[in-house]
Amino acid sequence: MEIYMRKIIIAGLLLFFTNTAAAQQVLNNDSIIKLIQTGLSEDIIIYVINASPSDYDTSLKGLTDLHGAGISEKALASVVNTSQAGILSGKTGSQPFLAEMTAAYPAMNNDAIIKMTRAGLTEDIIISMVETLPGSYDASFKGFTDMYEADVSENIIKMIASKTGADPALIPVFKAAADGSGVPDNTEAQPVSGAVDSPVSQKFGVGFNVLFGGDTAFYGANARYWSKIKLGFDAGWMMDADSCAETDDSVENFSLKYRAYVIPVSLLYAPVEVNAGGLYIRPYIGGGINIAHRRITTSGTPDVPNALFSETEIGGQGFGGAEFGFRAVPRLSFGGDVGGYGIFGAWDMGIRVNVNLYLKRGRRE
Repeated sequence: MEIYMRKIIIAGLLLFFTNTAAAQQVLNNDSIIKLIQTGLSEDIIIYVINASPSDYDTSLKGLTDLHGAGISEKALASVVNTSQAGILSGKTGSQPFLAEMTAAYPAMNNDAIIKMTRAGLTEDIIISMVETLPGSYDASFKGFTDMYEADVSENIIKMIASKTGADPALIPVFKAAADGSGVPDNTEAQPVSGAVDSPVSQKFGVGFNVLFGGDTAFYGANARYWSKIKLGFDAGWMMDADSCAETDDSVENFSLKYRAYVIPVSLLYAPVEVNAGGLYIRPYIGGGINIAHRRITTSGTPDVPNALFSETEIGGQGFGGAEFGFRAVPRLSFGGDVGGYGIFGAWDMGIRVNVNLYLKRGRRE
């Protein structure tokens, strides 16, 4: 019964559009939207698109309007393919697809592909444009991983790789770099037309660090973030190792406590990243401020104020160092830096060592 009803519907539609064509009318975007609104199935709509004369608006706006109206990916691809076929075969009445797209994107490139993806154009349509329109694509490591990070589909990226002569064996490298899963060990990251230009990098991590400076040491937690413009941000909280609590047995319940801590906040700059086999090295320089606080308190002595001493000071810091990571444990890094650290009014040379576990990874520029 369902097949019989479908035949009746198709016959009726063909009769309608045949009469429409005889009256020198053609299908357009509004016609397709009306068909969608009637609730006809995808198969029927595609059949009508392929069988009828047309004048579709295949500009970026026209296609996104159809997408917004609920047209399926296959039906939308049929609209584009029908328009292209009309031009290539010399038929009249077809929207000049190539001219429209060339006007919208004078040079098909990576940015145009990313914009089309974000606009909601389907994979089939974008692949069709890549195949048909002239383009100048960035076939570097950066170019491909940027497209992956923008959610351009793998089939589109493979098509662009094919057009640019990139080695298809490197596709897993680009994908791994974009999603932060690391470069596969069994894949050599050779340049694509000479352009694999930076290793996989950590982005955001938390860890533990120790600062040795002057006659004391501080230890605590820190967080570090690296942006795509070679800048980093580091902040932490460290306790003075000399913090302690003293008691006096001659006074009941008496205690004297000394507490000191530092909140270091700094900006980092890492001009390069070095990939030496399975070892990643990121040298950096940095500087910022240290917010230091210390206090002495007592308890168990009613005639003595609880807070005997309390002060907060802000000092500076400037240093240089490096982070080291291993391909075998890509989320873990070890590092250290040497520089001057101003804490509690004293400026001392210090050495800081840290271990970071990166929760988010990806590729830096």
